[in-house]
Amino acid sequence: MRVWFRAVSAIGCASLVSACTGTPAGTAPDETATASTTASAPPLASVTASSSAEPSAPAPYGELDLDPQSFDFSKNPELAERVAGDAHSYFRFVNRPFAASVCKRFESKLKEMPRVRLHGDPHIEQYAVTDLGRGLADFDDAAVGPPVIDLTRFATSTVLASRAKGLSRADENSLVSELFRGYRDGLKGTRPGKAPAFAAVMASGFKKDRKAFLDGADNAMIAVDQAEEKFVRAEVDAYQKLPKLPKRAAGFFNIKKVGLLKLGIGSALVRKYLVRLEGDTPALDDDVLMEVKEISTLDGVSCMEAIVGGAADGRAREQRDAGNKKLLVPQLLDESKLSPVGARRFWVNEWLANYQEAKLKKLETADLGPLVYEAGLWLASEHLRDYPSDKGTMKHPPPEKLAISIDLEADIRKNAGELADGIVRGWDRFKREVARPTAAEKASAAK
Repeated sequence: MRVWFRAVSAIGCASLVSACTGTPAGTAPDETATASTTASAPPLASVTASSSAEPSAPAPYGELDLDPQSFDFSKNPELAERVAGDAHSYFRFVNRPFAASVCKRFESKLKEMPRVRLHGDPHIEQYAVTDLGRGLADFDDAAVGPPVIDLTRFATSTVLASRAKGLSRADENSLVSELFRGYRDGLKGTRPGKAPAFAAVMASGFKKDRKAFLDGADNAMIAVDQAEEKFVRAEVDAYQKLPKLPKRAAGFFNIKKVGLLKLGIGSALVRKYLVRLEGDTPALDDDVLMEVKEISTLDGVSCMEAIVGGAADGRAREQRDAGNKKLLVPQLLDESKLSPVGARRFWVNEWLANYQEAKLKKLETADLGPLVYEAGLWLASEHLRDYPSDKGTMKHPPPEKLAISIDLEADIRKNAGELADGIVRGWDRFKREVARPTAAEKASAAK
């Protein structure tokens, strides 16, 4: 299913996504280190106050404004409420127009910038702690492009988080400085070490009761029709026939249940199926959960080229770094034999028993500095990876080519502040329009 929304400004928009992935390892400063202020960095752009008053006539849509009526929320009605819940949730929902806006804002400087492997959608709530470690998750929007795409998006997320927590402008600037400090350290080879206090708390709460995990997944599944179940079964059959898969017990891939998922925000309108497999034995507590997830990339954004297999590659890297050989091998499936040309593409992965993403509402103000710093380390690590191209695998730029000058940092900060203002305006408009009854609802009420 491809979801279209009305173009805003001169920027084209289409479908949105996300998934889970990799965890670098190594050493990093203790999480109690305080945020440092970059003295030469200018303050972020000021907030433009958004009015909740109903305008007498609708203003033209801005670059980050979305029309709720151009989405089909009928199959996931709770999503509109989640998107309208706060500015950062709205920010998560508008990655495509956001990336297009960043490309446009840095257009005059793109020729001077190296091209790197991008996360594509980094933000504070992509920080995940899992059975395999911790790191930035959800590489479905992985792409090749200028590093400012990732840096500006995470900087904007940081600004929005700062404002949500009511931080002063000075503290906001200091927090954004942690992103650049982490990125510069990451280019020097520093890697995350001891888990920050909040991440350690998240991991300590992981459950060891696998049956409860499986039962919870069962409850999250939504019934599918016969056509959908047939499709998912064909996907599972194609997966188990792939070469070089680890040997599994007879009956491992026997399907016990298939369901649809409506989780997430950015990826909530993407088709996601969950499959409960028999596993190694008939026992209930060793069943395996396989996710079959539609791929939706940032194809068409002017300064980026999508990496279609980015999500599968990221999860495979996470498993490899953690030394885990028991999980299903993440795989992008070739559907050419299953569907006509132009059909939807899906990738397969195993659900982790323990996977928890940071939630802005649950984070304490003191948690933000360590999280943002580590995000800088991880983004540097990602940008220093080789990347695919139509000419084959391309070598990553050397660290010195990725160095962030004071002028470029100032430009990213300025744009992050302005984009945060635009997100707040777009969110304010979105929640007003979601609350406004449609013509059909008015007619029904009149009866």
